[in-house]
Order: sequence, then C-alpha cells, then structure tokens
Amino acid sequence: MNILGNHRTGRNQVGRLWKRFISTTSAIVFLAASPTIIASAAGTQPKLGSQWAASHGCVIPIAGTEGTSPVLRDKAGSGGQVLEVRANFHMDKILVKWTLEGLRESRGEAKRADLEIPVTGAVSGLAVADFTGDGQSDLAVADFLAGTVSVYRVERDTTITHVTTLRSASSPIALAAGDYDNDGNADIAIADFQTRRVITYGGLGDGRFRRGVIASAAPALASSRLFQPLASAAVDYTALKTAIGSYAMGTGTRAKLNKYTTQSENAYNGGNRRKAVSRLEKLIKWINYNRDSQLSETNRKSLIQLTKDLMAQILGAGGVSVTMTANPSTINQGGTSTLTWSSTGAASAVINQGVGSVATSGSTSVAPAGTTTYTIVVTAADGKTGTASATVNVGSADAIFVNMAAGSDTTGDGSSAKPYRSITKGLSVATSGKTVNVASGVYDTGIETMPLTVPDGVTLQGAGATNTIIMGGGNSPGGHAAVILGNNTILNGFKIRNTAGFGVWMDQTASISSCTIDGAGIDGVEVVGSANLTITGSTVTNSIYDGLWFQDSAQATVSSTTLQGNTYRGIAAYDTPGPISVTGNTLSGNGASGTGFTNGQVALAYVSNTTISGNSLTSTGYYAAYNGIYALGVSATTISGNSINMSHYNYGYGIRFTAGSNGTISGNSVSLGFRGIRVSDTGANPSVSGNSLTGQETGFRIASAAAGTYRSNIVTGCLNRGIRIGTGTSSTPDFGTAPSPGGNTFQNLATGCANYYDAQAGSVSALGNTWDNVVPTYTTSTAACPGFDIQNTSGGTVSY
Repeated sequence: MNILGNHRTGRNQVGRLWKRFISTTSAIVFLAASPTIIASAAGTQPKLGSQWAASHGCVIPIAGTEGTSPVLRDKAGSGGQVLEVRANFHMDKILVKWTLEGLRESRGEAKRADLEIPVTGAVSGLAVADFTGDGQSDLAVADFLAGTVSVYRVERDTTITHVTTLRSASSPIALAAGDYDNDGNADIAIADFQTRRVITYGGLGDGRFRRGVIASAAPALASSRLFQPLASAAVDYTALKTAIGSYAMGTGTRAKLNKYTTQSENAYNGGNRRKAVSRLEKLIKWINYNRDSQLSETNRKSLIQLTKDLMAQILGAGGVSVTMTANPSTINQGGTSTLTWSSTGAASAVINQGVGSVATSGSTSVAPAGTTTYTIVVTAADGKTGTASATVNVGSADAIFVNMAAGSDTTGDGSSAKPYRSITKGLSVATSGKTVNVASGVYDTGIETMPLTVPDGVTLQGAGATNTIIMGGGNSPGGHAAVILGNNTILNGFKIRNTAGFGVWMDQTASISSCTIDGAGIDGVEVVGSANLTITGSTVTNSIYDGLWFQDSAQATVSSTTLQGNTYRGIAAYDTPGPISVTGNTLSGNGASGTGFTNGQVALAYVSNTTISGNSLTSTGYYAAYNGIYALGVSATTISGNSINMSHYNYGYGIRFTAGSNGTISGNSVSLGFRGIRVSDTGANPSVSGNSLTGQETGFRIASAAAGTYRSNIVTGCLNRGIRIGTGTSSTPDFGTAPSPGGNTFQNLATGCANYYDAQAGSVSALGNTWDNVVPTYTTSTAACPGFDIQNTSGGTVSY
C-alpha cells in the first residue's frame, strides 16, 4: 500500500489527488509560518518559494491546530489508511495521525495510532518522497531553529523511524524533493534563509545522501518576498520586551536578552529581515544553553514562545499588511486621540467610524463621544486586503491618568495630557466614582508605595494584563499584599506578581476582571470578612498556597477564570455561609505539591449555598492533587456538570463528599484517579445522579455510616470495584429500590474484580441496575478478585 504516494510510481496518483486542491488555491506562497509539503516531479530542478508551480508536483498546506487539515490517502481501494500531518513554526512537535479511509469525515477521530515527531520548535518545511527505496514514501522535516533536515521512514505498519539528519543549512526555510540528478533516487533540495543559497543532497536510495551542489538561490527563490528588505516595520516587539523586563531572572541574563531583542528590532526596522531573525535565534539559544536558576521553567518557555511568535511574524511579513495604534488609548470626554497607521503593499486604505479614505500610511486625530473601535482596511493592487484595529476608550470627565514612562507625580495633574507617574499618586487623589487609567509598564516598589490601596468606589484600570504589571508587596491586614481593594471597587487589566505575600487582599465588595495574578507568596486572592468577590476572565497561577481563598462570611462568584499550578488548592473556602458560585472555570495542576487530603483543585469546608458547576478540572503527576473537588461538612451544595480528569494513580478522589448534610452531585464526568466519588461519614446524604465514572481503582466508595441516593450513574473500566462499601461502616446507600429502580450501569468485570463489593453486615439495596451479566452473579467469597457482579463478604444483605 502506498500511503504517501511513491516518488516514482505513485507521484501521478498523488498529483491527481491534489490537483483539485491546487486549482482552487488562489496563490501558493511558501512561508515558514505556514509550512508546506512539496513533492517534486522526477528530473526537474528544485523550484522553491512563491514561484512553485502545480506542474512540478503538489503543494499541501499543513494546519497548525486541530481541525481541518489536508490528508494523503491510499486511493487504491476503500478502507485504506489515511495519514494526517499537522505542524507549524510554533510547535515543538509534528503530529501524525492515522485514520481509516471513509471514517475521518463521518466519525472525526477513527484513529489507528497517534505519533509525535519532536522538533526544536520551528517547522519550516516538509517534503515527501521514497528516500529509503522500499516503495513507501517517506517524510523529510526542516527545523529552522536547529538548522537541520531530518528524514523519517514511514513503515507499512504505520510506524515512523528516524533515518538520518542533514546539517548543512544554517536556517532551512524551504524543502523540495525530486530526482534532480536523474539517477532514479529521490534527492532533497534545501533553501537556506541566512545564506540565500540552495543545498542539494543526492539520495542513494537507501536513506543515505551525498552532499551535492551549493548554489546561489534560484531566481524564483531569490525573488520571493522572504528575502526582500522591508519598506516599513510591521512587527511588534512589545510583548517580548515586557516579558524580559518583568520576569524574574539574573541581571546578566536580562542584559543579554535585551541586547538580542534590541539588535533584532533595529535590524527589522532597518529592513534587514535575515539579521532580525538571526538575533532572535541567538536569544533562544542563550535561554536554552545558559540556564538561569532565577528564571522559572514556565517563564523560560514563555520567552521562547514569544520569540518564536516574533520570528514567525518576521518570516511571514510582506505582501499586504497594516498596523494601527491609538495614542492615548484612553481619553477624557471631549478629548482627542491620534490614530497612526503603517502599511506595506497597499494601494488604498479606508478607516471606518466616519473617517473615510486615507493615505496608506499616516495619522489623524479623532474625538469620539464614547469608547470606539476604529478599523482600517488596506487593499493591494491584486485585491488582497489587510486589516487592523485600535480602540479609543473614553472615560468620565474626571478620570485620572497614570503613565510611568511619560508622567510626573510633581508636575502632572492626572489628565491624559499630563498624567501622574505612579499608581500610588493616582489612587491618593481618587474619590468614589473615578477611574484611574494606568498605561502599560512595570509598576514596582521603585516608584510605588506598597500595598496599592484602591479607595471605595474607585476603578483601577490597566492597559491589559500582558503589558501592565504590578510588582511588589507591603504591610497590610493579614500579611503582605500588592493590592488591597476597598468597597465597591473594580480591578481590571493588570498582571500582579508578589512573591512576598498576597496578590490581592479584600474584605469588602469588589470585582476583578481580565487580570493575571501569578507567583503569590501566600494566596493569589485572599477574601475575608464580609467580602463579596466577583472574578471573571482572569488567571491565577503558581501561588505558594491557594489561588483563591474565602473565609469568614465571604461570598463569591468565580467564572471563566483559569487557576493553575497553585501549590495547595486552586479554590478553597472555609467556614462561610456563602453563597459561593464557581462556574465555567479551568483548574489544572493545583495541589500537586501540598500536603494533606484536603488538597486539590477545589476544597470546601463547612460552607453552604455553594455551586460548583461546569468546570474543567485536571490533575497531572503520580501524586498530584489528592482531590478534584473536596467537600467537608457542607450543606445546600450543588456539584454538577464538571469534567474531572484525575492523574492515575494519585491516591485521590474525583469528588470527595464528607460529613455533608444535603447536596446534589449530578452530571459530572470523572476519569482516572484512585476513587471516582467518595461519600463518607455520618450525615453525608447527597443525591447522586447522572455521573460517569471511568478508569478508577474504584468508582464509588461509601464509608463510615454514609448514605445517599444513587440514580442513573455509569461506572465502567474500574481496575478493582465499581462500588466499595467499607467494612463495618453501617452505611445505607440507596442504589435502587423496587418503587424507585436505580437505573445505574456497572460494567467493570473486564478490567476489575467486582461491580459491587459490600464488606458490612447491614442491608443495602441495589435494584433495577444494569450489570455485566444480564442476571447479576453473586458471591460471598472473600477472594481478592472473584470476578462476580456482587461480592458480599460480611454476611450482610444486598438486594439486587
């Protein structure tokens, strides 16, 4: 079977397959940020870049994300295998998926196997041909950052094996495969971005290659926009520079990274695209090979990703493009802002909101009555378009402005024209109803007096969590905090880091939105007293204790927020009457390093009126996060519709409901983990329905005089027992009665030892359920793994 299309005998077949695709593609332009597979015809010279013609083979774009992606099929007959390849400049691996012909469209997945080919992280080209002479097409991968081209054999049994690595190119930007020396073997041609040369490797037909011709780039490649100087800058270095300035790292590291970034930006602004990329390559190599103990692994990866993003922008720049900014981005009512835009390859330009036709590069003043987003559309001579937008925020007439770069606490008056320098100064003059607008920058103890206390009724508005950063801490109630929120306050658009204590502390009503709170020395957000917090669209990560902590009479609404990597718990609430609502959030990797069985993603102790619904909770690592959701002594609590994926084997529980009085556990999906749902201790009497438990050691664990009603649950694939009722616990769970059948499904004998294990002397009922056997099998054996539906070892009675 020819999976990829043999270079010699299968080339026409592959060409026919993709002829329709090529004919419907308006323009085929090879970019490192959008890599392609190029399969060339025998005997033709390598043609790389924007001039590649359909007659020379097939060009197949590779999707960078899950979703629609082209495939190479075995068209010899139905039911054959299909290879899908996904990669792009940003990924650190190539994803290879096998499916069965005809199933991909109807079933989506239908996977035979999933393979991953690791790369440094900048896939700039892929080529397909039979490099090993086995009649099966193979795969060549260009890695821009590593400066290599690796060849992989694609076996008939769907495995992929590394054959060889070619290292002659410093920055391979494009590949082609073809029989360029007419010896009957597939060769590889590599276009090098830095040297502007093409290196040809002659294939020997057995996976080996000999070094061939090194020549200047062919006219088609040399004329490609990849190698042309730029007329104007269209790449924004702000995010990378902000990260370098804000992340904790050694002085020498920061100086080196700033040096490479500045050199790259200067080269790009001067039109030298190759030098701009080269400096960023050096930056990545410095980060990888000069490990700084002060630079966290998370921040190291973030810097590399930001750098790759810039490289992709530089390599993909050109054609028709446009950028636009508004300065200032926030104005008082009646004020003005200047829109400035720059485009390349444009013949005309139009800005909406009544501005109309404008020059392709230029500026204009606008005075919107309210917050307005302006969009510019530029059009090239060939009809292609580019767009960019900028928003002008209009504050109240008495808004206060802060700008660390352009402001002054002595000569400023807080206006947009004469802003203050520090947030401290802005907050000191703010009264209820006012908004303190803070420009991007790093606001630390060098210019601020910590903690920053937001007065009652004041909004503290940043320019976005990416670029507006508060660093530091100070004495405050309960410890050290970066920010203290007063009553009826709003915090929006900041990144807050405070390794000395709390990120945010509050004991009144306040809201937090679009913020990132990272690396707090205690809790990310501490909510105490009679506080009422609303937090949405934010991220709380890497706190030494809890991401969010609630106690006393605290109330909260937590939605659309990510909590990740907090040492003890993502969210913890203790001894509060609520209400607390936690809905639509993502929690992962919390509780991985803490101690105690209350650790995990969400922990509730002695709280009431609480809803935990529609969240995604994920644990990783052998001993990660004892629990997904832990509830101790709770009442009026609803745990519903959550997706809980536990680490297996982590000795924890997807949901642990302990000594709770009343509550509902419904519609949750729990996979892996030690136990799916545990209900234990006197007073635990929840309604448990419609849950799916899969792949645990035990699905349900009932212990210590617990009760509860269990209906319409599905428990499958457990490695030991579907249900376990502990020895001598006097528990009275109701898994189904004659008037009210259980409707549960217990099918675990294929993977485990029993569906229902009862080790207590009392009576329990489990009528009206579905078991592995149509007529459930029953045993009183004490064998460790009897293989029966129901195992009763202590003389009790189980009605089934």
